[in-house]
Amino acid sequence: MNICAQIKHDIAQEYYTLNYPNDGQRFVAWYLRNIYGLDPTEAKSYMGANQESQPPPRKCK
Repeated sequence: MNICAQIKHDIAQEYYTLNYPNDGQRFVAWYLRNIYGLDPTEAKSYMGANQESQPPPRKCK
């Protein structure tokens, strides 16, 4: 499965459809959780943050 198909599959999950109204916001939430390693609460708080704020720092895994 390519990355685009994987993302589409992931953002169709119940968590994303219940918490975010459109695919754009679902993708951003997916990105924050999967790339930056944020938990659901952190991702949700960044979604409501000031648009001029910087993205969260990358965490080492």
